[in-house]
Formats: sequence, structure tokens, C-alpha cells
Amino acid sequence: MSKQAYQIEYDEFVAEYRKGITDAEDVGALIVRLAQHFMTINIELGEKWRNMVKVAAEINSQMDDNTGKAIAANKAQTKIDATPEAMDLYTAKIDIENLEQLLNALKSLQRGVTNDYHHMGNT
Repeated sequence: MSKQAYQIEYDEFVAEYRKGITDAEDVGALIVRLAQHFMTINIELGEKWRNMVKVAAEINSQMDDNTGKAIAANKAQTKIDATPEAMDLYTAKIDIENLEQLLNALKSLQRGVTNDYHHMGNT
């Protein structure tokens, strides 16, 4: 699986951070970029959710081939979960969760870097 753009940006930042050439401004810039990724993926999440709801409605309206009756809820859910639309939705949800974690970690790092800067007598 290829990395998302936000993962690549974060990995590049971590490499620079390890070299010791990162300041609070760098962290803030990455927070802004990742927040933009968050917004974009969140909008896509809404689209993917609507697509999955359409597929779910279609599957739930099917008849069971074996019984000729309405498809059972658990069987319908299994079919829904196996659709490309469901996979797209789950991937977007994971990306949103990843971005939330990264943003929280970066905000904490930014506070730490800023505090270190001020403790060293810089203003």
C-alpha cells in the first residue's frame, strides 16, 4: 500500500527533527498542512459515506437466492463490508484517525519546543 501525502510529509518532518534542525515555526507549518489534509479527507469521507449508503440500500433490498425472502441483516452487512465502497470508507476513517493523532502529537511537540526556546532566554 502506498503512503498518503500526509504520511510522506510527516516522515520528512521527522527526519529533519532527528537532525535537530526543527523549531516551533516548522512544527506550526506542518500542523497547518496536516490540518488541510484533514479537511480534504474529511470532505472525501462524507462522499464515501454517501456512496456506501447507496450500496447498502441496494444490498439490503435484495432477496436471498436460497430462500426467496428478504436478505438477512447479518448477511447483508457481510456483503456491504466486502464492497469497494466500504473499503474506501474504512480507509478514509483510518486516515482521519491517523491525522488526529499526528496533529495532537505535533501540537504537544510545538508547545515543548516553544517552552525550550523560552527557557533558554530567547524571546
